[in-house]
Amino acid sequence: MRKMTQMIVAGTLMLSVSGLALAADVVKERQDGFKENVTQLKAIKAGGESGDHGAVQAAAESVAAFAAKIPDLFPEGTGGGETRAKDEIWSDWQGFVAAAEANEQAALKLASAAESGVASDIAAAQKALGESCGACHDKYRLPKK
Repeated sequence: MRKMTQMIVAGTLMLSVSGLALAADVVKERQDGFKENVTQLKAIKAGGESGDHGAVQAAAESVAAFAAKIPDLFPEGTGGGETRAKDEIWSDWQGFVAAAEANEQAALKLASAAESGVASDIAAAQKALGESCGACHDKYRLPKK
């Protein structure tokens, strides 16, 4: 019986360690994704300024693809520590998912505007994308330390 108890405890510890490793992996994946998003947003700005609509479209599509993944990158229990994720992500999960979806839709609208080549539409869509990013950050992201 004692050996069985030891095996159960060992198994539980192994699962806990595995869970921590998976949590660390998803946190790194989302942090890397957000860093890449910053790169794409810079490409959008540069493309908008230079009139390179193809670059704007490609970068906006990248932002949209990442936005679609955002909810999956925030499983419960992956806040705190080295992250800037606020607890509101999980206490207001539906609002968080809606914010990610709004960001995805804003990026898709920008991609569509860039494809059309109408500068005023691109500028308006670019502004809306920035606002969707800011709205989520204001509610769900802690400020830099």
